[in-house]
Amino acid sequence: MSGCKKTGSSPAKTPSAKRKQSEGGEDANIASSVSVAIELALARQQDNLEAAVTRAVQGAIDGMKISVESLERKVVAHMETVK
Repeated sequence: MSGCKKTGSSPAKTPSAKRKQSEGGEDANIASSVSVAIELALARQQDNLEAAVTRAVQGAIDGMKISVESLERKVVAHMETVK
């Protein structure tokens, strides 16, 4: 053992160009999948928001219709008493 020197670890292994390209492709696929998932989630949120706004507006319209109908009845009743 005297005179023998250990040089340490073996040479560093680097990924081959093919492996790097494959990993790059996987990253692109993941990014594309994430992008599609985000688009779908945003579309669902937009649909939910539109539905909520539609319900709120329709509720307000229905409430105004009831108020107008009530006022019409009061005006008709008042006009009959004035005659």
